[in-house]
Amino acid sequence: MAVAALEAEQAVAAEILLLLLLLLLLLLLLLLLLLLLLLQLLLLLLLLLLLLLLLLLLLLLLLLLLLLLLLLLLLLLLLLLLLLLLLLLLLLLLLLLLLLLLLLLQLLGKLPYVHLRFLKMKMYSNICKVKFLVLCLHSFQRMFKQLM
Repeated sequence: MAVAALEAEQAVAAEILLLLLLLLLLLLLLLLLLLLLLLQLLLLLLLLLLLLLLLLLLLLLLLLLLLLLLLLLLLLLLLLLLLLLLLLLLLLLLLLLLLLLLLLLQLLGKLPYVHLRFLKMKMYSNICKVKFLVLCLHSFQRMFKQLM
């Protein structure tokens, strides 16, 4: 009877050991599952960081494109301003030519057949007209210098 009790006690101890081993294995499996979940979370965080970096790069590229477009617009505006300035210079040149033509007509008289009267004028009148022409040329020269 003592042997049977000892064998029963050993069987119970063996079953308890087996249950403890199974419990330990379950705990190890749970720890392994928790580690796998943590690794998945870390990978997910890394993917989110990569997506954020990609979005940041896309935003930087968009900003760069916007800056390039602004530069292009500024260049176009500058070109338009240069064309406008060239047009104004041409108009000024036409006005100068018209003024010179008017001054020459005034020096020679208003009509070509009156050139004899120009020869009969006093010397003082001729000098005043030449001075006026020189003053006009100097003023236009100053205007051109200011425009440049």
